[in-house]
Amino acid sequence: PKLRMKTAINPNTGTAKDEQLFGYTSLPMGQQFIFNLEADDEIGQSLFDQVIEILQHKDLKLGRSRSAEYGAVKIELLPEQKDERPAIGDSSQA
Repeated sequence: PKLRMKTAINPNTGTAKDEQLFGYTSLPMGQQFIFNLEADDEIGQSLFDQVIEILQHKDLKLGRSRSAEYGAVKIELLPEQKDERPAIGDSSQA
């Protein structure tokens, strides 16, 4: 993680606001994460497909400082893979 100090800007004067120094801790650019998205059956495949489409093609930002240079993310759909890890408490893998 990287710590950067920032100051809030007064929109009327364009100068730093008094006593408005704060810090952001951020991950280095280029980090990759894998996640699984699931939905209840009641959601329906059409709506689920729309969510996937939006996630892949919108300019998305994560985190607190979305208006600054932080948080831009790109989501890619990966081929589905069988999870080979045993479930917690699965004694068949002993």
